[in-house]
Amino acid sequence: MEPDTDPSYFGGDVLKVTIESEDDSHDHYVHRTLLEKKSPYFAALAPFKEGRDNHVMLKEVDNDAFEHIVHWLYTDRFSPSFQDWQYTIIKTYAAADHLMMPRCKNMVLDNLRSKYTRIQADIGDLGLIKRLGYGASIAIAIYVTDQIVYEAITNHTWFFREEDHAFVEDGGEHVLGLMKKLMEKSRLYSLKADGKSRWTNKGHSDPARTKGCIHHEHAEGEKCYLQEAQGTTG
Repeated sequence: MEPDTDPSYFGGDVLKVTIESEDDSHDHYVHRTLLEKKSPYFAALAPFKEGRDNHVMLKEVDNDAFEHIVHWLYTDRFSPSFQDWQYTIIKTYAAADHLMMPRCKNMVLDNLRSKYTRIQADIGDLGLIKRLGYGASIAIAIYVTDQIVYEAITNHTWFFREEDHAFVEDGGEHVLGLMKKLMEKSRLYSLKADGKSRWTNKGHSDPARTKGCIHHEHAEGEKCYLQEAQGTTG
């Protein structure tokens, strides 16, 4: 899908969106018609006071994450700096989830996969997902767990920071799920003569490099954005 260029998006009301945190607040001005088209959350606010006043206040959304979402709203892609820090990507996924934007979430998740082709996934990423209030069954938690397990077995090491020890030791569903999957997957590996472990079948390749519509969410009848891209080129 190409970026929205319909002139009607860039006329009419501009919605003021204030992102509040404990320390400060940040104001963003976004065309209302664009927000309401891409986000059922904003569309649902239209009849209420916030919608009538053209001013919405959000406390549940990270400011940097919302800035990336605004860029995505107008261009249908993320800025080159989006992949600088995986924590920002994860927070943007949470923001898109809160704002009920599955297409955006899918593209965020694929950006995280791309990031993990260059860095090693760590347990702190899973810890952040938990701190954001998500259980182990959300798509991004499932993917990050798969990535950590894959790298732990292939690299023969865990990667986590000192501050992640409390998360590892709390015995929550994220850690239990991680350990269960680690035990299950480890049976699918074999140790080769060079001392390096390998997947024993093609069904268990590097999750970050696996192509296609994986862990995506779609409305009924909606095409994945990856299929749309194939349709425009093919």
